[in-house]
Amino acid sequence: MAQTDLDTYGFELDVAQAGQLADMGLDRRVDSFAAEAEVAFGQAVKRGTDPEKQCEPIDDAADAFLGVALFTHTREQGFDRSATPASTGSKYLVSDTVSVLRKGRVYVNAAGEVNPDDDAYVDPATAEFTASSTETVGPVGKFQGSLADGGLVAVDIFRE
Repeated sequence: MAQTDLDTYGFELDVAQAGQLADMGLDRRVDSFAAEAEVAFGQAVKRGTDPEKQCEPIDDAADAFLGVALFTHTREQGFDRSATPASTGSKYLVSDTVSVLRKGRVYVNAAGEVNPDDDAYVDPATAEFTASSTETVGPVGKFQGSLADGGLVAVDIFRE
């Protein structure tokens, strides 16, 4: 099959995507849970109905943070250049085994302005990480990069 749309594929890879480990050298902890609902890569999760075995996305400011769903290569991804790091078309499906980063550095989608060493919170309404402590869960870690108006950034998760 001939390639006809050169805008679809590029020669450069993105620096990272949501849920990707940001530093392989740091001390980290990853646990496995069964997805009780669909979970996007890089999304903050809480314990599910069976708290020892299941997880699901955080959806309320009263939820207890469990960790961040790590990116995996087990799902085919979209290659749409207009897609944001959180909308590559890949996610964990119900009953999939979710790798949950409970301690370590990971790329996440952030909203608003963030700076290195700002506390990182989870906004349950948007599933994004933020430096705002209003109506959010956390703090769950520390931002390791600067953004003026949201985007992909590394966060040190310190939940164990």
